[in-house]
Amino acid sequence: MVPAPVVALVVEEPEVGPEPVKKAKAVKRAAAVVTPHERAFRDAWAAFARGDMGQAAELFAQSESAVPGEPLAEDACYGRAVALDRGGRRAEAIVEMRRFLAQYPRAVRGDEVAVTLGQMLLESGEVEGGRALLERGAKSESAEIRKSAERALAR
Repeated sequence: MVPAPVVALVVEEPEVGPEPVKKAKAVKRAAAVVTPHERAFRDAWAAFARGDMGQAAELFAQSESAVPGEPLAEDACYGRAVALDRGGRRAEAIVEMRRFLAQYPRAVRGDEVAVTLGQMLLESGEVEGGRALLERGAKSESAEIRKSAERALAR
């Protein structure tokens, strides 16, 4: 059973002119719907912020599975991979980062993930796979990512 969406009300202040009573307009209310997968995504980042990487990874997975192919799913996949890594679950993080790169080949964070994964692979002895990912990062449009990749390749 899918939980009902949560509704948040946004209240606009009434417009007040020189004669507040005569010129005041009625307060408008707009309903903003938060879906269960959006709530899971928000809760995942909250868990991440408080250092609960296990819960964050679980909630990111829930969010991603609810909206496959949507931009939120891409962000949730990224968040899960990072939470797994920060939570000390390196093997799972490697699997998620590989999946991220395969599933979202043009992702905004693709070069960043490639460099992180490349470093992990080098550390685990997968030299060729790690080097290829770092070479991708060395061609990134981001100067920070390029420098990180180049430093890792130099080691």
